[in-house]
Amino acid sequence: MEKQRIFTRKKSFGRLLNNISVRLFILLSLILPCTLYAETQASREVSIPFLDTVFTAEKNQQFYTSSEILFTTKIPDLMPGEIEISVPKDEHGIHFRTMRSSQYYENDGSGGWGAKIELCFTFAKAGKFTIPPLEVKIRRENAQIKFAPVTIALNPMDLQPRLVIDFSNGQKKIYSDQDYKGAIFSAKKGQAISFSIGIQYVNQLNQFDWESPENAILSHKKTYDTSELISQNQKSTNSAAKNSIFPIGEYELTILKAGRASFPRFTATVTAYNGSKFTIDLADFWIDVQESSLSSSGKKTDKNDYYSESFKESFESQSLENELSTDGTNSPLEITTQDCKTLAELRSKERKNPFSKARKERRELEVQLGIASTNSATQSTSGSTNNLSANTNAPDEFPAYLIPVSIFFAFIFCGILIIFIRRKNFSLAIIFGILVICSAGAAIYTSSASKIEHGISTECTLASIPEPTAEAQTNLPAGSYVQILEKSGDWCYVRFGATVGWCQNENIFFIK
Repeated sequence: MEKQRIFTRKKSFGRLLNNISVRLFILLSLILPCTLYAETQASREVSIPFLDTVFTAEKNQQFYTSSEILFTTKIPDLMPGEIEISVPKDEHGIHFRTMRSSQYYENDGSGGWGAKIELCFTFAKAGKFTIPPLEVKIRRENAQIKFAPVTIALNPMDLQPRLVIDFSNGQKKIYSDQDYKGAIFSAKKGQAISFSIGIQYVNQLNQFDWESPENAILSHKKTYDTSELISQNQKSTNSAAKNSIFPIGEYELTILKAGRASFPRFTATVTAYNGSKFTIDLADFWIDVQESSLSSSGKKTDKNDYYSESFKESFESQSLENELSTDGTNSPLEITTQDCKTLAELRSKERKNPFSKARKERRELEVQLGIASTNSATQSTSGSTNNLSANTNAPDEFPAYLIPVSIFFAFIFCGILIIFIRRKNFSLAIIFGILVICSAGAAIYTSSASKIEHGISTECTLASIPEPTAEAQTNLPAGSYVQILEKSGDWCYVRFGATVGWCQNENIFFIK
């Protein structure tokens, strides 16, 4: 009987250990997502240095959409085999095409040599672009190479030719590829309307005709040698030259009858850049002609008064649109020093207890201040000083409670491992050995990730060295979420997006 009771107790104890094992597996499945979250946060904070060299676009090429643009850079005193290049990712309409690395030698007698890297990209849209930095490994050390900004124009090969009417006061233009409803402007009867007509996106002007409307006088004032202008433009390597408007002639229109008057009809037969032939003419539009008014002396109003009346409706309409746009838009609030301090305090509370209301309050405050509208930091250049934007969705704070949780489970698994080793149950011992290693690794990883320090900056200037007389590099806006990389006396070295620099401690509210 005594042996049976001992056996029964051992059996019950074995069942208890099995139940504990099942529950520990459930707890492990709960802490693994937290560990992965910590890994993601820590990897996001790795600071990769930038090289002094910059990728620049070769000048002798056409900067058009859908065209391959070549960027090159040189890294001195390195062999191409010592550089590992990551393939750039396609994003924001920028598409990577080809890559090549080779060795170069200077021909100026200096004896310089090194590695030359060439990258080709295409751009889907026109505008000014800055390609994200290229990640490389130089002798197994991570680094980044920046790209110089480049301006891309629309590809003339994809555009259809069009006529352009430009009135002499420069306040209104009419395009043949646009539809106009109603009167384009108002004019006085008997007053001369001066304008010029040009052609855009053409390789050759084959024929040009016009018809004068009824009850109006159309005078041809000047003719341009359009073929010569187009020929000179074809020799230019400037991308913007292909989008030039080539003048055809200058005209003067005098309408003799009040009411609704049609604009003269112009027709052109042209050859586009891609070799296709087009016949283009202006869309039908009309002018609201009013009776001419007399001045107090009995004379007609001055010719210049025509312009103030002609475009009065256009200006009033534009002013109304601007007023509605202003009234309907909520401009972001100015970020004060107290706002920066509040953000830092809320993040400190969030770091200690991520389940508190601090995270919700912090997000609401960021939206209210207008610093949570985009997904990445933006940067613009003006003169010699870079101006950063604080509009960035900064990551949530790292949950500090993961450190004691990971350590706790590491000790629990270690104790259970010892028990199974003594009982010689090696199958379960192996399982809990793996759990001990995982929980210990998670504890080490979360501990290192929690040591990364952050802060909220007031409006300040980043300097190249920690000295008051240092040359200013970048203006850091108020409310910026920065990473503290180093501290030196009253200065700290911070990182914001891809920008690093020194600022004084008094301009940073540290997140504790």
